[in-house]
Amino acid sequence: MAENQNTANNYSASNIQVLEGLEAVRKRPAMYIGDISEKGLHHLVNETVDNSIDEAMAGYCTDIEVTINEDNSITVEDNGRGIPVDMHEKLHKSALEVVMTVLHAGGKFDKGSYKVSGGLHGVGVSCVNALSTHMLSQVFRGGKIYQQEYEKGKPLYPVKVVGETNKRGTRQQFWPDPTIFTHTVYKWDIIANRMRELAFLNAGIKITLRDLRPDEEGKTKEQVFHAKDGLKEFVRYVDRHRTHLFDDVIYLKTEKQGIPIEIAVMYKKFESIVVIMSVFCIVLTGVLSFLFYKYFISSGTPKYETDKLATEIAATIVFAIVTFLFVTYVIVKPIARLLRRIFTRVAYKKHHEETQTLDDKIESLVNRIMKDYGGEKDEVLKISSKMYSDVLAEREKEAAKERSSYGSYSSSYTASNCDDVDSEHSSGASSESCDSCSSSQTFVDDRGRDVAYRDGDRVYSSDTHDLVGYMSGNQLHDYDGNTLGEFDNDGNFTKYK
Repeated sequence: MAENQNTANNYSASNIQVLEGLEAVRKRPAMYIGDISEKGLHHLVNETVDNSIDEAMAGYCTDIEVTINEDNSITVEDNGRGIPVDMHEKLHKSALEVVMTVLHAGGKFDKGSYKVSGGLHGVGVSCVNALSTHMLSQVFRGGKIYQQEYEKGKPLYPVKVVGETNKRGTRQQFWPDPTIFTHTVYKWDIIANRMRELAFLNAGIKITLRDLRPDEEGKTKEQVFHAKDGLKEFVRYVDRHRTHLFDDVIYLKTEKQGIPIEIAVMYKKFESIVVIMSVFCIVLTGVLSFLFYKYFISSGTPKYETDKLATEIAATIVFAIVTFLFVTYVIVKPIARLLRRIFTRVAYKKHHEETQTLDDKIESLVNRIMKDYGGEKDEVLKISSKMYSDVLAEREKEAAKERSSYGSYSSSYTASNCDDVDSEHSSGASSESCDSCSSSQTFVDDRGRDVAYRDGDRVYSSDTHDLVGYMSGNQLHDYDGNTLGEFDNDGNFTKYK
């Protein structure tokens, strides 16, 4: 307590600090650039590039070059008008030095210089200068190259002419201060994403990004960002993975009260079932709410409770209906199809076993007759043939019923799942002789509709997924082993009579 009282008594004008120049930026950098981690480090690039973008938006710049140098410094160069270098009337310094070393100094505060602009409005590039161990600023203007260097925001010498040039614009290079930032290594992806967005948002501007730091293979990177249609291309880019209601971009560019407005819109396509269910739920909820509202009013329920109660009950009923439909069509129905397919296969296996048993019984019966009537072999063969013929005739009747529903088939093959690198057909083609291709065979009728599909050597209905037969080579057989027809090399199906 006594220490606090002494501190209070000693609090005087000497305790008031005045931070001059860019000292405030170095003292509290996060107040100006957000933070001092990776995000703040890359924000320095954004602020420097924004000055070039301002020139482009004013119509004086078409090309911007951003370079990540080998020593992890950043260079930004444009072909704009160049920062003014003549003497500032009030501060008696070169305008370049004022822009680079004084907060809230720049052409963005003069309505005649920039109609629109980005960045920190007179704080950006000076903040970059303050948070860099070293910064080199060059201006190409009037056929001369003007230059000034800085260390931690303080100029090392007055602005001077260091050469002549035919170029125009500004070139800035800075080295971030490692004593300020927790991260000092720039990432290509972060800068590239920002440059891509700026190119989209400023139609016609060409932004070239280079990374001179060699990778593991000793290669450097370079990418050019240029969007002729600007915002329209940006909307297409961000929405490229969606299915659209129509391909055209709805675009509007106008100006209201001196403010430019640019709008680009694309509509994505919803599944029809989603739209139908949404409309169904909205309408049903409204109807039920109205009916319950009328009922509660007629039954004497207080009006202030009626609205809420009617809406809650209606919403509960609609939710229950939607839940039931979801469970039925999304969960129960697929499971039912799976079970039916399993049972069909079991039934086919059982039927096949019973058929084999019948064949064994016929053979056993023939052997018994021959044993009992060994001396009359011709008669035995005649009797057994008659019995066997009756059985085959019965089977043929059943097979005819099945064949009558098959219609005329053609077949198509797909090699999308073919992993047989040693197959005779080329990549992307298909062949009936290839086991990988034939395992994914589908059957199409003369109207182009899928009517059956093949799983291994078995054939299932496309509608019911029931087993309808099996394949042996290029021949299609029914349950009982009867040949229904065969496919030629072109995939055409010939039905046997």
